[in-house]
Amino acid sequence: MRSNVNYKIAFWVGFGLHIVYVYSRSRILSMECINPSCTSLYLADVPLSILYLAMPPAIIIVASFALGSILWGLYSMGLMRLLEKIFK
Repeated sequence: MRSNVNYKIAFWVGFGLHIVYVYSRSRILSMECINPSCTSLYLADVPLSILYLAMPPAIIIVASFALGSILWGLYSMGLMRLLEKIFK
């Protein structure tokens, strides 16, 4: 029987990793990406990045913080489930 606590922890780990990733790829106070085209943020949030493809960098950073972090949390939960299936 799997524990929901493990999935919650996995979600928050993925969420936190993405926050650190976005923080390291952007200048938060000036709301601009370190590289000119924000490609690292597009690639990190591939399925969702189509939503904010033609937006200015400030919206890309905010959307990546919100949507991308949730996405990474869900990916982390999926990876946890996969590892449970493999090692049980």
